[in-house]
Amino acid sequence: MTDTSLYETDIVAWADRQVEELRRLAEAGIANSVDWANVIEEIESVGRSEWGGVRSQLVHALAHIIKGACDPDSLSSEAWAGEVKVALAEAREDYRSSMRPHLGMDTIWRRAFARATAALEVHHVAVPPRIPATSPFTLDEVLDPSFDYERGRRRLRAIILAQDSGETP
Repeated sequence: MTDTSLYETDIVAWADRQVEELRRLAEAGIANSVDWANVIEEIESVGRSEWGGVRSQLVHALAHIIKGACDPDSLSSEAWAGEVKVALAEAREDYRSSMRPHLGMDTIWRRAFARATAALEVHHVAVPPRIPATSPFTLDEVLDPSFDYERGRRRLRAIILAQDSGETP
């Protein structure tokens, strides 16, 4: 695959490749008038922007799933389901396999948990302490088209209820 087609199909992989090549050139002392550090940083930021967008959509979706598991009778459930549908569709569309190393599910989960906790506190809904500290979902699972608000909410709810009863979900 040429760098031009890679740029069009997987800009994260393209940026990673360009950064490697530019670092090699910088170390070799080629074109010393080039501001290598900032050129490399700018190209790295292209990749970060792409996977950062996917991460943001996953955080958004999981935060709504957490809210749905913690407040299953909320009048906002339908809106949350819609938000999850849109966020996951965008994440799936933008995701490239080269993003995988940058999308740690535990980090995404912690951010989603913090966002959900803050949103629920406003409505005086407590987040149960039994919600796992690490993501109960894998990246492949949330990117799978069959994963949606209801599936995630039910699974998380089962984890919470099982821990309440001392069972394993």
